[in-house]
Amino acid sequence: MSMIKPLIISKKTKFTILDTIIPSYEKSFKSINIFIDVRTILSGLFQKEFASYIPTMRESENLFLCAELINIAAHYRLYFWNKRRMNSNIFFFYSGKASTRCLELDGDYKQDYLQRHGKNGEFPDVSNYVDSNLELFATMATRLPYIFYINSQTLDPNVVPSLIMKNEEFKDNVNLVLSNSIPMLQYINYPKTNVMTLKGDKSKVISPSTIYDGLVKTSPCLDNLNFDSRLIIPILSISKDAKSGVIGWDKYAYIKAIKFFIDQVNKGIFTPKLEYNCKTFVSTLKKCKRVTDEQIDIAHVNYLIHSVYDNLLDMTDKEEIIINEQLVQLIDLDAVYEVNHRCFRENPISLGYVVAGEEVSEDEEELFN
Repeated sequence: MSMIKPLIISKKTKFTILDTIIPSYEKSFKSINIFIDVRTILSGLFQKEFASYIPTMRESENLFLCAELINIAAHYRLYFWNKRRMNSNIFFFYSGKASTRCLELDGDYKQDYLQRHGKNGEFPDVSNYVDSNLELFATMATRLPYIFYINSQTLDPNVVPSLIMKNEEFKDNVNLVLSNSIPMLQYINYPKTNVMTLKGDKSKVISPSTIYDGLVKTSPCLDNLNFDSRLIIPILSISKDAKSGVIGWDKYAYIKAIKFFIDQVNKGIFTPKLEYNCKTFVSTLKKCKRVTDEQIDIAHVNYLIHSVYDNLLDMTDKEEIIINEQLVQLIDLDAVYEVNHRCFRENPISLGYVVAGEEVSEDEEELFN
């Protein structure tokens, strides 16, 4: 078996698990927007084991990743059609670059990540393999009904779901964000939106009442603490985040940050039910005792980096156009069938599943079944 398949298979949560964790939706909702964080999918590839495997790879494995990305879309589409009778719009989002805006705020932003994932980084062969597969995947996605690959380039990819949720075509649907990235937890505060981790049988849907599950492993010191999910960005703003290079306050990991804000809530300084923006967050933080000017500056910058809302405020017209231009449909199922037959014989696309619930012609339905 290819080494790629076991690395990707955990991203396809079993239907029996999905049955227990995916909430019931009102019958009035006929469609769901599914946002898949490609960084989570690729996390297992940028490792020494996979880098050493690439030179031994058979030619037939060269495009396994592309096929598996499409099969991930097919997996979740089939689930929501067969189990929930919901059509799905599936958005894969990614960028191999650091956000220009975030770099302006912090010159070290994502430098360790880029060193590991870039073409000139620690694993150049993996980077080249991923890029070539994503290039084909982008072309294939446009040929499939309501599957999109969004490369946000110099715009922080975390903003992509929010931007698409406002799109006229998709705004009335429920939303499911699939990601293991901590900053993506802010989406649990969006209307009609759930966040699900991709961890095989241990996958979880994170809700405002279970946000601890997304931030930390079970910790007795957090039991019975009353924490409001709207404080997620403030918590991230003072916590160290090694993946993005955000330094946070000295010795402040997530548990300590959570306890800090709960203490401030108990003292009446922070109000958990209040929707904070960057300005009100910083002004409230200044009221906390024993918080230094340096800590306030760090929290201010980190808030701007993590906040999807603030990133969207500074989005340029060019960046928005780049995203919208990728929301195109050039459906050509004949071409997909040919590529599948020619390039994916050893690891084929689940063609029947990838169009589950979608309107196709009789000829196309016969072709895909």
